[in-house]
Amino acid sequence: MPPNKIALKPFLETISNYCNELSKSELTMVVLELAKGVGTSQRAALLKQIKAVWPGNQWVETTATTPIDELLNAVDALKESIEERIKSIDDGSYWEHGGGWDGDYYDEDPDYVDQEQADELAALFDEVEDLFVDEHYAAARQAYDRLFDLLDYVDGFSTVDLGENLDRREARARYCRSVYEAESSDKRLKHFARAMQVDLSSEDFPRPAGSHLPLLQDVMDAAVADMADLDVFLPAWRSLLAENYKTKRAADLLLEVEYRLKGIDGIARLARKWKMRQPNLVLGALAEAYAAQKKTRQAKEILQYYHSEKYKRYSAFRREVKAVVSRSSFLRRLKCI
Repeated sequence: MPPNKIALKPFLETISNYCNELSKSELTMVVLELAKGVGTSQRAALLKQIKAVWPGNQWVETTATTPIDELLNAVDALKESIEERIKSIDDGSYWEHGGGWDGDYYDEDPDYVDQEQADELAALFDEVEDLFVDEHYAAARQAYDRLFDLLDYVDGFSTVDLGENLDRREARARYCRSVYEAESSDKRLKHFARAMQVDLSSEDFPRPAGSHLPLLQDVMDAAVADMADLDVFLPAWRSLLAENYKTKRAADLLLEVEYRLKGIDGIARLARKWKMRQPNLVLGALAEAYAAQKKTRQAKEILQYYHSEKYKRYSAFRREVKAVVSRSSFLRRLKCI
């Protein structure tokens, strides 16, 4: 018999001898080491096999799991599955095990995340949304933490199609609202800022700048009930953002809260302070603020300002202002660009 093959009887005798030589703790360690090598897609089948041969067929579940535990386990299992696929593509073993074929079609450049995994990820977001809608904010926050960590990891490798039913901006708004509702008042500001990704720079955006990131208003609209203690939170939120305004993300959020607290005068104050450091944000926010108050003439003057001689040399700046304006149907109708 070839050296890489062994008959059943000597194989079982060898395994039995190994087991007899080991203490219970040593045998447990060996079994766990073997279990670590089982792929995510084979683990459920292995447990089913063990249960089937359990002495007396008296299998007892020794670990109680809650629904949130099961959900978190599902997220972790999906991440491991994605990691295995990425590793197999990078080291070439994907093709050695028959990967790349889809019927008669051979894919030489497979996605790091396949459609089945993407669908599973979207389905997990749906499950967490149910927790959020039922106001289980602590559990939803825990699950969203894990899911967005996975999504950020995936974004580093691939652009994933999560289907039409998952709005990333809305999902993150629910996540941020969960953090706000679940955290104690003394820790709320710190953890809310992290969830809102205040420190995210423009270079970190994996897709069109900020398109998937919520503003505070999105977070407020995520649930039916009003956000508690906003009168205390908003000034603290503004102070935190004022310390970090040099990132575009923080500047966007600061303009929003400044307008909420101080109106146009607040944005004008920021304009005088920032000058050319965040020009597109200032002009865009000022124009939006005037437009919201139906002050068409002032909005038009603000938008025309970037045509002035002072700013004509800043071609990148003009493109950014156009981008700001293009996101507003009202401002587009002013035909100032």
